[in-house]
Amino acid sequence: MLNDTLSEENRSLVLRQPQLNAARSRVESARAAVEQAQLDLERTTIRAPFDAYIISRTANLGSQVAVGDELGRLVGLDTYWVQATVPLSKLKWLSIPINGTTGSEVTIRNRTAWMPGEYRTGRLYRLIGSLEEQTRLARVLITVSDPLSYHDENRGKPQLMIGSYVEAEMQASELEDVVRLSRDYIRNNNTVWVMDSNSELQINDVSILFEDAGYAYITEGLDEGDQIITTNLATVVEGTPVRLEGQDSQTASIEANGE
Repeated sequence: MLNDTLSEENRSLVLRQPQLNAARSRVESARAAVEQAQLDLERTTIRAPFDAYIISRTANLGSQVAVGDELGRLVGLDTYWVQATVPLSKLKWLSIPINGTTGSEVTIRNRTAWMPGEYRTGRLYRLIGSLEEQTRLARVLITVSDPLSYHDENRGKPQLMIGSYVEAEMQASELEDVVRLSRDYIRNNNTVWVMDSNSELQINDVSILFEDAGYAYITEGLDEGDQIITTNLATVVEGTPVRLEGQDSQTASIEANGE
């Protein structure tokens, strides 16, 4: 009845057209929010870009997180780093990778956790650019591939554990023209007791190029065929007569070698 007298603007008001448009807008907004929530849900699957072991987790099912929140800590399974300390004087005998070169081979042992004879092999990776604060030793990093022995070629080998203490035995550069002698036979002031051709005790000053846990590598002071006196003597006087007591552990003949 009012169609002939209502203006177009009043007709929209009578028919609640603004409210209807607002309701439709809210529906469309809600539909867009649902679609965005579905897309966000599809993206909530967390994938690491590498094979990893979970060290710790700070989020669980139902947790609300925001961008930048820490969800946990992962450690890669491809390679572990072992940090070791080395005396500064020994660094020159190690091969540290530069421009693609291969680092020195390293044997890793854990005597408290692994069976006797078990070990893992790694490579010297790089030198850390600062000394250890308390010991003032140089620090190096060693890489060990497949530390948890997941690959078939390492199946059955001992596993490295994060935070554990291990022993690292590094392969030094080859030494040439040296005599390898047990460190037990190095006397005071880097001297060695030798039985000369007259069966008399002779004290030789020696030059030691390198020492490891068990041996000293001597460049001067010993000749091929020298007989080293291994018996500990209370009084040592050069020229004292000495004699062999058979081929037992009290006497030794050291020959120059390339070790």
